[in-house]
Amino acid sequence: MKCFTHLSVARRYALIGSIFLIMFLGACAGLGVDSSQTRATTVALLAATATPLPTVTPMPLAPTSTLTPTETLSENNKNEDDEYLEEGRSALQNGDYERALTLLSTIYEDNTSNVEVAALLAQACYDYAQELIQESQGELAAIQEARDYLSTGLQIAPLETPIYDQLETDERAVQELVAVLTILDELQQRQTGSSDIAGQRLQAEEWITSVERGAELYSDFFTSDTLPYTVILAAADNQEVYAEQQPSLEVQQFYWDTAQALCTIVTDFWPENSVEETAARTCLDRIAERDEATPTPLPSPTSESNQYDAAAGPVYPPSESTNSFASCIGGQVLRADGSGVANAQGSVSNGEFVFPWTTNANGEFIVCQLGSSPWVVTLTTIPNQLGLSSEQTVSVTAWVNGTVDQQVWVEFREQ
Repeated sequence: MKCFTHLSVARRYALIGSIFLIMFLGACAGLGVDSSQTRATTVALLAATATPLPTVTPMPLAPTSTLTPTETLSENNKNEDDEYLEEGRSALQNGDYERALTLLSTIYEDNTSNVEVAALLAQACYDYAQELIQESQGELAAIQEARDYLSTGLQIAPLETPIYDQLETDERAVQELVAVLTILDELQQRQTGSSDIAGQRLQAEEWITSVERGAELYSDFFTSDTLPYTVILAAADNQEVYAEQQPSLEVQQFYWDTAQALCTIVTDFWPENSVEETAARTCLDRIAERDEATPTPLPSPTSESNQYDAAAGPVYPPSESTNSFASCIGGQVLRADGSGVANAQGSVSNGEFVFPWTTNANGEFIVCQLGSSPWVVTLTTIPNQLGLSSEQTVSVTAWVNGTVDQQVWVEFREQ
């Protein structure tokens, strides 16, 4: 049921915050206080504390294994507790999850070891999270909030109960859904170009892994109803655009492969011939046509000139070591007419390590897993020549700090 479209984000955080406070502080308000007073107190406490929690911190609950079905509510307030319990159960059955959470959390405050109350409150957390997911329309903030409710419910739920098992599975599914949407957003926002190819590749692999893990859980929280296909296909379209902008064949292929993976996910999750699957199939057909296209033959290498200029960019200033080995240096060897020189050879070296390279059919090369150092990129041999003499060897120095954010592109061009 969709009963809380009017509920503001601040209101929702106040509600989940009340559960956190109760679980941390134990008995801190009498059961004679009505639900409106409880909510007002919660809002006031939250306003005086800090900012909304982006993730849920495990609460110091009493060991769940000590709970027994025979435990009863506090005798001092039994009548009032019974009334709250019945009202909370009724609100839960009627889909009034805000009221159910308020009433049940009030009882739970003084009865943290009661199985029935704990199970009902955990169920309220679960049902409210489900409603948030259904209304989220793929919005990351709403799904993160749903994850927080599931995490809270999992901390409350008694072990070896159906609601505990359901919360455990679906909380993991929503964690993967949050990861999928977060990486999608980052893929959209990263700067384009060959300079961030290593970071893009890592993110794409993480995205696919998260989708696979989420699908393996067979959870209603990770289905075509919760995965925003429009966002996935928009990301695929961007990858195709990025591919067309790259001078490097290897970098182009990475973007095409990422676009293909994104569109394949949509065809796997949505029914055949649905609007979503049809749109994704169009994407895959477009990529397949590109792969089948006959490449334009490159001119044969010449040996009439062996004078090359070298340029590298972007230029990074020297910096302290990051103890990372994720930077890449790539480049291209070009003739005077702009065509690539295949099978040209050279190296990337910092005096201690030497990494040889050979250009592909388009005259491109790339060396990755580089650490923090000034690296000398050298062109030593071009086709149909025995080699360049030492005075004709062309080199350029580029500094990287080892992180994925620092990638350099070098161009050797025939004069």
